[in-house]
Amino acid sequence: MALIDGITSGLSLALLGDGSIIQLERPKARAWMLVHSAADGARLNSTAHRRAIADVAAHPTDATSAVAAIPTRGVATVAPTVAAVSLSALADAGGAVALTATGATITVVTRGRAARHLEVDPATGTVTDIGKAPSGVVDIVAHPSESAVLALAGWAPRRRLYVLRAGSAPQPIAKTPGATRIATFAPGDQRLVIGYADGRTALIDLTTPTTAPEPLDAGAGAVWGLATRGDEVLVGTGAEVRVVPLVEAPGVEITIDAVHYLASWTRARVACRGGVSFDSLLFAVDPPEGGLVSASRDASFDPAHPDVVVAIGGIVGDYKLVAMDAATGAVHTAAAFSITDTWSGVDGPPTALIGPAENAAPDASWGGGDPYVPQNLDVRPRRGDYRVAVLLVETDDQATLTAAEVTALTQTLRQEIFTGVMRGGVLESTRLYYDAVSDGQLNLVEAGIIVPVHLPNDWDDYVDPEATGRTQGDGLSNFTTAAVAEIVRQNRDRTAAGQPLVLDLDAVDSIIAVMRSIPAGAPAGFPGRHQWPYGTRPGGYQMSFIVGEDRLSLPFGFEISIPRIRNIQALTMPTTWTAISNGRTLAETVGHELGHNFGLHDSYWVSTKHLAEYQSRAPGTWDLMGNEEGAPEPAVVERMHLGWVPGGQVRTISVGVAGFVDEEVTLHASGRGVPVPAGRRQAVELRIANGRNYYFEYRRRNAAALSDQAIPEDFVVLGTDYISGDTPPTDRRPLLMLRNDSDNDDATFSLNDDYREQDTTDPSYPNDFAMTVLETAGDFARVRLRYADAKPDPSILPWGQSTNWKSPDLRVENHRNRLNPALRDVPWEGHDNWIVATIRNTGRDVANDIEVRFAVKDFTLGGGAETGLGTITIPTLAAGATTEVTSPDVWRPPALSGIPFLDIRPHYCVIARITAQPGEITRDNNEAQSNHTRMISASGSPSTRETGVVRVTNPHAVPARCRVVVRQTDRLSRTYLERAWVQLDPGEERDVRFWTESMIGDPALGRFWEERKSQSWELPNSLRLTGVADTGEGCHGDVTGGAHVEVWFGRRTRFVDLYVGRGYARGRVEVEEDGDGVWGTVVVSLREDKEGKDLGVYEGRVENGNFAFEFRAEQGEVEGARVAQAEFSGGYSAAAAISEWVEVQQ
Repeated sequence: MALIDGITSGLSLALLGDGSIIQLERPKARAWMLVHSAADGARLNSTAHRRAIADVAAHPTDATSAVAAIPTRGVATVAPTVAAVSLSALADAGGAVALTATGATITVVTRGRAARHLEVDPATGTVTDIGKAPSGVVDIVAHPSESAVLALAGWAPRRRLYVLRAGSAPQPIAKTPGATRIATFAPGDQRLVIGYADGRTALIDLTTPTTAPEPLDAGAGAVWGLATRGDEVLVGTGAEVRVVPLVEAPGVEITIDAVHYLASWTRARVACRGGVSFDSLLFAVDPPEGGLVSASRDASFDPAHPDVVVAIGGIVGDYKLVAMDAATGAVHTAAAFSITDTWSGVDGPPTALIGPAENAAPDASWGGGDPYVPQNLDVRPRRGDYRVAVLLVETDDQATLTAAEVTALTQTLRQEIFTGVMRGGVLESTRLYYDAVSDGQLNLVEAGIIVPVHLPNDWDDYVDPEATGRTQGDGLSNFTTAAVAEIVRQNRDRTAAGQPLVLDLDAVDSIIAVMRSIPAGAPAGFPGRHQWPYGTRPGGYQMSFIVGEDRLSLPFGFEISIPRIRNIQALTMPTTWTAISNGRTLAETVGHELGHNFGLHDSYWVSTKHLAEYQSRAPGTWDLMGNEEGAPEPAVVERMHLGWVPGGQVRTISVGVAGFVDEEVTLHASGRGVPVPAGRRQAVELRIANGRNYYFEYRRRNAAALSDQAIPEDFVVLGTDYISGDTPPTDRRPLLMLRNDSDNDDATFSLNDDYREQDTTDPSYPNDFAMTVLETAGDFARVRLRYADAKPDPSILPWGQSTNWKSPDLRVENHRNRLNPALRDVPWEGHDNWIVATIRNTGRDVANDIEVRFAVKDFTLGGGAETGLGTITIPTLAAGATTEVTSPDVWRPPALSGIPFLDIRPHYCVIARITAQPGEITRDNNEAQSNHTRMISASGSPSTRETGVVRVTNPHAVPARCRVVVRQTDRLSRTYLERAWVQLDPGEERDVRFWTESMIGDPALGRFWEERKSQSWELPNSLRLTGVADTGEGCHGDVTGGAHVEVWFGRRTRFVDLYVGRGYARGRVEVEEDGDGVWGTVVVSLREDKEGKDLGVYEGRVENGNFAFEFRAEQGEVEGARVAQAEFSGGYSAAAAISEWVEVQQ
């Protein structure tokens, strides 16, 4: 705060005994101005002098006067009056350059190499030479605690602080480069204020003068004067004298980035001053829909520089982060920020997920290993009403639509997608198509058509178009996110006005975002803009949107918004699709993209991702997901996926158990409706292995129907090859045509054609299988199936989303979970673990010398470097038999700290791999892996924020945008992802960090979590992260893998009075916050030293916090044990805890 301003070339400053101020200025050449001001800075008078004045200081005995150093004359008295500020000679001390009052005398220092330290009696003017002074003195002050003077002297870059004592040489005590002025406080106060040429002022303690100065003020220019009054410092800096309080006024400063993306998150830095405690603050966002503030803390929290995490809201606009007193509601400060719907980074924005996403697609289930039951039934069933909303989306760089254009576009979209367009005598629409191919089991319901949804920014602000003007997968996420945010904004405003919603987002299953294309033209060479069709897929890339909120009222007039998130499938289309796609209709391609929304994969070949051998096997126009032109039926396995083919209408033959087969099957033609006549089947399923099947179906061309209008052939049995599972192969599509057999039928079989497999050189295919077409008719075909073979098939079940990215055939064993079944398959950090694999022979012949290799790798959403854990060989395994094998090498994950959130929690992926045998049926079931992560968000006031890392990989030979899709189950959980996606080169890996926490214990959200905490304490949050790689060469990305994190919640606990003797242990486990005793189990492990192996592991019960139990001999050795550690496994409402290592008492 400026006390005096308008100063020209300030030189020195003195605070007089009466509280008034004398300042020395040099307004022009040969003029030295003495200015007298009142204590409040009001100017009283001033006088210019022609004689040079070097310094001014308060008079030691006269409260209304000052003294001045005049180099040519000595010391003069400065007497301010109403009329003038006069000078009168006091003492002859030639060369005086600096002076100060020391007790009842005046201390003076002269200039030059022979500088002297003098004392002047103010009553008589007598001068006494005290001793030598350092050369180049720029300021002096009296020492606060001894009879000495502090002097600032020397060349500016090498300036030092000296002590001048009578009879002694000057003593340097600190280096002070750039210092210009010094000042002290009351006698005995060891603080020294230092001013610098760059405007800074700082404090040092004279008892430790070499320690780093404590900053006070940044200043307005070079410091030319300093004086102190009470707990304030008067600083002459630049053109002003400002007041710098040493005791800051109570206050809070918030630093938050100015702009944030929708539904992202950020850290806001908080600085408290003047006695305000960070723990006394409560934070809220105003308006509340702008974000939710977390009170949790993680390993990065620094009490000296605290911060809060803010989950950003889902509506574009301007907001404030408010800091208030938690007890009174008094607002300390507010920091402005805004939410935008554009993101321009190469890597994606941070992402926040608050609670679970409603309407999340259920896990896929493609079937078990039962050889007599069809697989791929009801994988992602789509039956009944399916609600579809259509948004015509335009960007801000497009001309406004006329009313007539709005009407026309609305009618076109309604007809193409719902009601129908007459083409070639057939009324066609996406809804009518799905009604037909599902045999009336799926009905697309119009949830709303909104024309237009206007976005606030230009096209290129949202996406990075290709040179052709085409936008790929980034348009699906970026345009749809912005469009939904705009709908949410309009819904909010209409609700506030008492009007109906624009679109009820709680009543929508899929959103079709039809992007209004920008035509080519001006400026010359501009290619225009259009959005390529893209779609989300359950099990792959999915999108969640903030669609609503729960409101909590704080007692101080503020509200808090807890966002409600909903999973909505989405797809994009351009308005100009038919023109740029060589005639494909909007109805056809919306049908294809909705297929992704239903869970279906693309089936067309991509040169940069798939092996050349598969190009000729792409289904093309035999399959909706291969090429939708002509509205082909979905392949029969896809209709099985969606629940439209009953299991009873599929004839299953499993090559591993079938033995001799010779039978005829009548196939009902696809698209010929229901009911299927008795004795007919819709498909034959040939089980090659668990998750690998061939399918045969009968197809008819029908130009007058809604499907199969232009398939390549008529009256044919179509053969396809399908690989099930959550992670598709990277070198082929899950769905292919059968490979060509010896007579080159190309997987389409007319009357008398056959399909034979007799190639014994490739173990991926069965031997001696034949399918022959005996008859083809209008709506059925009759085929003969023959099979005879016997092969071994050692197998192990793979991982998948439906098993939380764990293989059912792998488990981790250790001494702890052998004692406590509740911890089955949970790794024990810092202790020996073994991997146990279940191996089955699902073939019909004995398997010999089965080699199983074990390994572990980083927590990963795809590939990753492995560390081997040894190999074991099973000598023989009979047909149909099962056995378990254990990794020969011990796996010891690094030990955890006993303190929650101290560091990043480790995550592991364990692997068992069967070496393929030359004669086995298939190699597609030879590898299993499981991710293992267990976190604890320990609640106190508030809960801890736990952190981890996942490794994202790009398995493709071209760059890919690799997304991380996050799903969780607990309503009180908040999860933050470092990046929504990362752009990776071929084969590149990148670590992406995530954080997760519970709302339990957050003081602002008490009413919300109190009524829900029991469920959170009882069941862990199932946090799933799925990697999806999008190369931009399809219309959906490929799942590369996933990881599962089990997050438990409970009150923070600790061990008290742990005592371990040679044969027993006792102690107490209690809640850290209130000392309540807990219930559960304790495991005590004994070692010779902390880094050694476990000599014994023992378990005991904890009842009301207390435990005491003897060690049983069968659980390990006590002899030789010197140290022990106890672990509490956690219980209802109580978090797990780890003790420090303690000595075993002998």
